[in-house]
Amino acid sequence: EGSSRPLITKMSMRAMEEKLAGHRLTRIHRSYIVHVDKITSIRRDLVVIGKTELPLSDSFRPRLEELLHL
Repeated sequence: EGSSRPLITKMSMRAMEEKLAGHRLTRIHRSYIVHVDKITSIRRDLVVIGKTELPLSDSFRPRLEELLHL
């Protein structure tokens, strides 16, 4: 599988989101886009992927829940 290193780009997060649309990737925070299938669990304001905890913003929660059918 792929690397677990962060991807650094000069592209804006919005532009990145648009390019990745349809690939089961979604934005969960101002600074994070994740692959939905890699999510281990969701806690109140955190998305957990393996041992990594990432912040989940209220504004992005509805889209994530829609993708996960919650």
